Amino acid sequence: MNKLLIIDDDEDISAMLFLLLRSKDFEVAVVTKSEDIFHKIKTYQPDIILLDVFLTGYDGRVICKQLKFHPDSKHIPVIMVSGDDEVLQTVKQYGANDFIQKPFEADDLLSKINNLINAKSNSPG
Repeated sequence: MNKLLIIDDDEDISAMLFLLLRSKDFEVAVVTKSEDIFHKIKTYQPDIILLDVFLTGYDGRVICKQLKFHPDSKHIPVIMVSGDDEVLQTVKQYGANDFIQKPFEADDLLSKINNLINAKSNSPG
């Protein structure tokens, strides 16, 4: 079972994503406080991270960049999530593997997740 980590300080969105992804047979954990992110990644070891761009007091793009430089997390694909389509132009330069704009269709999100899981399982090493 693939493990997903949702990082979003909006508890309604986190709960909706949690229920959706659990219903699709993913193991899911949620982080709503930015200070808990790195500890949770180390202990949970997710296969994919869904990371909101705008977190209270933090820029998710900067967190993504930190994740991509940290030895415990640099190999984990990150899907950035935002309601602002302007950030699409910047998420790749922060190391994000993909982006999805809110509001999104569940099938679109699941397709992006499955594409990253397949790419990860097909990559050498």
